[in-house]
Amino acid sequence: GSSSSQQQPAADIQQQPTTSSQPASQPARSQPASQPASQQLASQPASQPKSITVLNKKFLKYDNFKCFSKSNTDVKTYNCEISNAEWVKSGDDYKFIISSNRFLRNMVRAIVGTIIEIGKGKLQIKDLDEIIQSRDRRNAGYSVPPQGLFLTEIKYDKKIFLKSWKK
Repeated sequence: GSSSSQQQPAADIQQQPTTSSQPASQPARSQPASQPASQQLASQPASQPKSITVLNKKFLKYDNFKCFSKSNTDVKTYNCEISNAEWVKSGDDYKFIISSNRFLRNMVRAIVGTIIEIGKGKLQIKDLDEIIQSRDRRNAGYSVPPQGLFLTEIKYDKKIFLKSWKK
């Protein structure tokens, strides 16, 4: 895509310590969700750094993310231009940061759930290509809870602002 296109900012996924009220197999919960762009979700990172890098880059080579969209969503296209997808260590936690020109409903939560299943060995990194190419939500991993998903930044091309808004 062109650099002048509207860019939605990163979605951050941050792991929080689990408490006794949360099963260890479930992602910890964080702050309330905000839509649409940069978002933060509690989760567990994949365990091998080199593998994570390979995994992150796979999202950059595709444009149709129907497999991560909520089923029966009324959209004209499932195309998104992901410009960044990465796990970042932040103290004792990990954040999943994803940037795109747009996100589909449930997309980031489903991506993180799929990555967690890869990290736990339930899926392989090589399966990600087949999952994305299938365009079938049933093939992707579970959706992590929305409580840790939140918007961190929105960027718009300056051309969209009306002259009357400028000072």
